Amino acid sequence: MTKVELQALLDKYNKNLDSLKTLFKSDDGKIDQEEQSVLDKIGQLINKIQGQLSGASSSESSSSSEESSEGETASSTNEAPSIQGNYPIKGSVGDSGGKNDPADVVTIQQLLNKRGANLPLNGECDSNCKSAIYNYQKSKMGVSNPDGRVDVGGSSWFHLLTGKTLDGYEKKVLKVEEYSPHIEKAAEKYGMKVDHLKAIMAVESGGVPDASSGAAFGLMQITKSTWKGIQEKNSELSKYDFDTYWKDPEINTLFGAAVLKSKAKSMGVSTDDPNFTTIAVTAYNAGEGTVKWAIENAEKGGSAKPTVDFIKPEYLKPAIERGGIYKYYLTGNGKSKNASGSKSEAIDLKYKEVSAYGPKVDTFLEKQDTLSETIDDIATIQGDTTSPKEETPPQGETDSNTTENTNTENNNPAKETPTTSGDYTVVAGDTGYKIAGKLGISFDELSAANAAVVWTKLQVGQKLQVPGSQAAETAAPKEETPQMGSYTVVSGDTGYKIAGKLGISFDALSEVNAGVKWSKLQVDQKLNTPAGAGTAADAGTKETTENTTVAEEYRGANKTWDKHTNNRIPTLDARVQKAAYGFINTVEQELGIKLRVTSALRTVAEQDALYKKDNVTKAQGGQSYHNYGLAIDVVEIKNGQVIWNCDWPKIAAVGKRFGFEWGGDWKGFVDKPHFQMPFGKSIRQLCIAKYPDRAKRFGYI
Repeated sequence: MTKVELQALLDKYNKNLDSLKTLFKSDDGKIDQEEQSVLDKIGQLINKIQGQLSGASSSESSSSSEESSEGETASSTNEAPSIQGNYPIKGSVGDSGGKNDPADVVTIQQLLNKRGANLPLNGECDSNCKSAIYNYQKSKMGVSNPDGRVDVGGSSWFHLLTGKTLDGYEKKVLKVEEYSPHIEKAAEKYGMKVDHLKAIMAVESGGVPDASSGAAFGLMQITKSTWKGIQEKNSELSKYDFDTYWKDPEINTLFGAAVLKSKAKSMGVSTDDPNFTTIAVTAYNAGEGTVKWAIENAEKGGSAKPTVDFIKPEYLKPAIERGGIYKYYLTGNGKSKNASGSKSEAIDLKYKEVSAYGPKVDTFLEKQDTLSETIDDIATIQGDTTSPKEETPPQGETDSNTTENTNTENNNPAKETPTTSGDYTVVAGDTGYKIAGKLGISFDELSAANAAVVWTKLQVGQKLQVPGSQAAETAAPKEETPQMGSYTVVSGDTGYKIAGKLGISFDALSEVNAGVKWSKLQVDQKLNTPAGAGTAADAGTKETTENTTVAEEYRGANKTWDKHTNNRIPTLDARVQKAAYGFINTVEQELGIKLRVTSALRTVAEQDALYKKDNVTKAQGGQSYHNYGLAIDVVEIKNGQVIWNCDWPKIAAVGKRFGFEWGGDWKGFVDKPHFQMPFGKSIRQLCIAKYPDRAKRFGYI
């Protein structure tokens, strides 16, 4: 990373560290162990960035001065100091399946030498190198049965770099991530959220496929009776007998997702319900019967919020007794924890387990979300070369020597993939399902073309075969030619409502209805709809909120479904904020699509940092509407996953109602996720007004 990029990251984390401490203290005034580990991790990242900034400003220090510096930044005298600098590896190094790329081997040899080894930097993972890894894992990390391998982002790499051992939460995060392909497949199949399934897996088994309590089994801890019951509801699962398949990660995860869907359906809650983890996830643990009885008890007890209060002991304990699930602690494998051997203590123990289950899942979800940006930044510092891409300003708004950049994240990622060469190179964060999504194919197609690939053990830099038809499909997509249609006006309709229902702009609707007086629409009046618009049948079932292209027309809350979006919108120009809230919320209300703002205000320093990366942007600081808080980039989030190939025309129609210009309308360069509100100002005008020195450099003045 460049010095500017590192400085931007350093500023961000120094600014947010205190805010994160305040957030953690907001519930009970304390910071627990797992929360402290998050703060420690960010502190280590700050130290690491500071070290790299020093390295970018001067030549590499001698080993003696380096060791002295490391000692000053160590978080504890009982821990090895953090090594400052950039030490990326692209694949595993060591024994038991290590890829042992020479460049990676040299990196690990360097790290081991800084920890006391004396290895030649020859790039050969020979017996001496493997022995050094084994010895380090055993003597420094305290691993009783070391595997002799350093994995990308794994605990050994983390320890070599920071001198610290991953805590229990961090280990679960890494372990559960190994099963992402299976989790994503199961989530897609049964309509559950990936994050919910990951959280349940972490709480239930910690990512251990052969985990068993004696009553429940596998990654998702499913009982034999539940396994059989879910097969009766899902015939496609009937071929998987329990004894053969409960240890199979893919099959056990499928069953877990099917169980969660069944519980949610039985309890009448959707994955978007704010009480989903309280109700459906608790039902996953205790059974829907127990939860329903507890809710009934709360209703009979006069609770104003029975679906929230049912977890209280006076309501839940009688339900636990009624269902008999306490017997695990009375006569089952949990009886050893029942000191008195009594029924009442068994009920108390089961209540403690059940009442804590939902909060545990919620805590995992919250902390996973809190760590997400930090983990992404750590991956960047490790040397991930797949930099985020962004929009380039429309033609004419950049320096006359600037060419258009068509390699952008904001277009469908399939366009970035070298499909014409017949292969795909795995990058950090990839899973089988993510890759298939980038290529615009199903995971089954990708898997069939790569029969020998172990999808839970993908390595950065690994080559995958792309099905042969993909190149042709990408180069020449087939488009249908929709015909002109019609729409019948219903009560409450306005021109803007109808346009929103049809997924088109009001201008497009007006163009094919030249003689219509929009202020005097009549029920049952027939309107023409342009080619490509939604059908009358689709549109007639939706009620929308009228909004014109003036942002102030939105009167709803300054809040969306997504915390990331809620953090980013306030960075925008005040004139744009209300429109952004209206845009995101109206798309969700009318189209059922959840959008996340991925980029809002971007500082000039951040823009310059992106500009210095290869194939990211041709826009320098001051040449993007983002630099003035007048633009947002959005993407659809579905089941916890990013969806790039969403229904952009319908989304854009809503955005235009709030006054946004759409990057999908640009000539030559198409940027579908980009929406901007320039208020009639060009980049040239904005730059001259705010950054005159830069404007001179760009030739604007």
